[in-house]
Amino acid sequence: MRQRSIRSVQELGTAIRDARLDRGLTQAELARRSGVSREWIVGVERGRRPRAELSRVMAVLSALDEPLAMGSPAPTSDRGGPRPAGEFRAPSTNEATQKAIDVIRSSVSKTIDPDVLKQALAGPQIAAMRAATAGVTTALRHALDSTERTRNAGTLTPEAKENPR
Repeated sequence: MRQRSIRSVQELGTAIRDARLDRGLTQAELARRSGVSREWIVGVERGRRPRAELSRVMAVLSALDEPLAMGSPAPTSDRGGPRPAGEFRAPSTNEATQKAIDVIRSSVSKTIDPDVLKQALAGPQIAAMRAATAGVTTALRHALDSTERTRNAGTLTPEAKENPR
C-alpha cells in the first residue's frame, strides 16, 4: 500500500479498507486473520470506532502486513519536494526533544510574564487576602486554645459538652 498520512479515524478506516481490498480479502477473512469480529472491522472501516483498542488495530495491520509508521507527515528530500518512500527519515530523539522543549518554552513565555506575576503577588489584593487569612487563623488558634484550656481544667462549656470533637 502507498504511504499516506492518517489524521482521523475515518482516514484510518479508509486506509484499512484499501489495504484489505488490495489484498483481495473480505471483511470476514480479515476479521478471522486478526482475531476480531466482522462487525468490528466494518465499524473501523466506516470510521465509527473512535475509541478502537490499539491492540486490535495493530492486529488488523499485522494481518494486512502493514506497518505503523510515525514521523513527519510530509517528508522532503535534500533536493526539495517530497521524499520517495525509501528515503523517509524520522526525526532523531535529540531533534524531537529539542522541538518539545521549544514548544514548552514558547507556551510558558506566552502565559506567564515573571514581572506581571511579581506585581500581582505584591499587589494590594494579595496583601489583603494574607491579612484576612492571618486574622482567621489567629481567631481559630484562640478558640482552640480556649477549648483546650477549658477541657484541661475539667470544666467544659455547655456547647463544648454537646459537641465534643
